Amino acid sequence: LEVDVLDIRRITDIDKLSTQLGFKPIEEMANGDSKVSVAGLGNLANPEQLLLLYPYSLSDVAVEMGLDRWQFVNQIITKIEKDTGYKIKEETNIYHVDREQGSGRAANHRYSKEAINLFAKVRSNEKYEIVDTSGNIIGTGNNYVVLIEH
Repeated sequence: LEVDVLDIRRITDIDKLSTQLGFKPIEEMANGDSKVSVAGLGNLANPEQLLLLYPYSLSDVAVEMGLDRWQFVNQIITKIEKDTGYKIKEETNIYHVDREQGSGRAANHRYSKEAINLFAKVRSNEKYEIVDTSGNIIGTGNNYVVLIEH
């Protein structure tokens, strides 16, 4: 189990946790339960689930794949975009979420285990498929790429 670090002292309720994750509550339930909207994934009753779904930074992905630098993973993401036309970083999907924390702040891209599996296939020059949150294939690729790894 991998856990992202979050300053728990600032989190006193679900609204504050949602803000820390870069989301705003969209729905206050009559019984007091809050839900947070995650575009493309529906509602999460517990925003901590987001950390479990997307535990990896780009640097973490590189480490998991045995690469020296995050830039090599970024090359793989660029290759996927060239092969399929799908831009993984542009939206929340099964591979990626951006936990931007407020306007004017830098992006905080996070990646799932599914992303690591996809990137590994691309790196190994295997045929791969990009799927949406419903499991529908939205792109395929199997062209070769040469990555310089140190």
